[in-house]
Amino acid sequence: MPQQNAMKKYPSIPDLGAGARRRLPRFAYDYLDGGAGDEGGLAYNRAAFGQVQFVPDYLEQRSAPETATEMFGRSYAMPFGVAPVGLSGLIWPRAPPDPPPPPPARRRVPRRRREGR
Repeated sequence: MPQQNAMKKYPSIPDLGAGARRRLPRFAYDYLDGGAGDEGGLAYNRAAFGQVQFVPDYLEQRSAPETATEMFGRSYAMPFGVAPVGLSGLIWPRAPPDPPPPPPARRRVPRRRREGR
């Protein structure tokens, strides 16, 4: 689905969730939508996000945003992360598999020479 059509069909996160609820089997949707244990962390995060208010400022000149930040001693031009989801084949069964990770860099380890060789 092209991005424009997706934005029209799912203009908000609740709309996207409703689409997932219709498309996925119930057990798969419950797994994806739920949290761990008693879902206390999920409730806390939703409450904290509910306290955020976006205030639009129209017709004001803006400079380019600065997205660079430092985390854990490393600098990132634009930090972005995706949390891992276990059982991804359950959520999207015919999705192409993830590409295999690159092989580890070969290390040149000197070998001991046997005497007489």
